[in-house]
Amino acid sequence: MPKRVVIFIDGQNLYYSLKSIGLKEIDIDFTKLFADCLSADDELIRTYLFRPAKVENFFIDEYRIAINIIDKKEDIDDHKKPEIIERFETERDINFLSTEIKDKVKTDKENKIRWLKDFKQKFSESDNKYTLLSECYTDFSIERKGVLKVDPYNEQIIGEKGVDVAIAVTMVKMSLTNKLDKIILFSGDFDLSEGIKACKDNMHKVHIVKIHRGEPPRNISSSRGLLSLADHVINIYESDLKGKYARQNN
Repeated sequence: MPKRVVIFIDGQNLYYSLKSIGLKEIDIDFTKLFADCLSADDELIRTYLFRPAKVENFFIDEYRIAINIIDKKEDIDDHKKPEIIERFETERDINFLSTEIKDKVKTDKENKIRWLKDFKQKFSESDNKYTLLSECYTDFSIERKGVLKVDPYNEQIIGEKGVDVAIAVTMVKMSLTNKLDKIILFSGDFDLSEGIKACKDNMHKVHIVKIHRGEPPRNISSSRGLLSLADHVINIYESDLKGKYARQNN
């Protein structure tokens, strides 16, 4: 009797692993890749790729911007800066600041709001590409859970919130309801360790995919702690991702 296999993909983990070797998800032939992850008696039931549902809402605080400007302003005596900042934090009134600083605060705030708006637009465009990707394969679902946390002040991504929880909960739920025999996990996030342990306690096998970059190969996608929990580690190499797993006519 075939073993029922479900593949779980940590979307962000896969994205950054591929990015580090100059690839995107659309460059990969997942039909070939998944086939090589399966054993002879395995039957792939479904693949779930998890990614954030949205970018976290963020309030741009002009007071924080003002304090940062004051702290970095070179023509203000360093001994006076703490006094100005303390008064500003107490009164929370931007009007006592100089016109130069107020204008800089306004400009910086507008720039950060614009950056956040542009980032959300790019996230939406990326989300549409994942929908198109899923349509290229059968039994391939995009699961949108949690949020993507960003820092508009430094214009950078902080990380995900809630995605790893969603992956772990779904794995454990399917394990408890006996909807699968084996899990293949594309992730290196140690936060999934407790979920993996629970699935193994329910007598289900968990195989973890480890992606390697370069020659000699170097692990870039999985923590050692997570890999130690795997019943089996599936090694995927950069040369194969750019070779036999490369998608044709993309």
